[in-house]
Amino acid sequence: ISPTVSVSHNPLLPTVGKEVTFNVGGSDNSGSLVMKVVVDNTALAPLCTSVSCTYKKTFSSKGPHTYYAAAADLSGNTAQTEKKSFTVS
Repeated sequence: ISPTVSVSHNPLLPTVGKEVTFNVGGSDNSGSLVMKVVVDNTALAPLCTSVSCTYKKTFSSKGPHTYYAAAADLSGNTAQTEKKSFTVS
C-alpha cells in the first residue's frame, strides 16, 4: 500500500527576503516513512523520517516557484503530491 503525503507553504504571498515555511505530513500502514520537499527541482535537506516536518527557505529574488512533497515506505511504495506554486513578490 502506498503512503500518503501532503504539503503546504506559508505565507501564501511571500516577499523577497522573508522566510517561507513548508509543512509536510504523511502516513503509511507500515509505520515507517521517509519524506522530502522539492522546491524548484531541488530537494530541501534533510529527509524527513517523522510523520510531519517543517522546512524553511528564504528567496532572494521575485518570481514564480514550484514545490511538491514525495514519500516512500520501507517496502519501496511511493507517493507524491501534485506540484504547487507560489510567486515571491
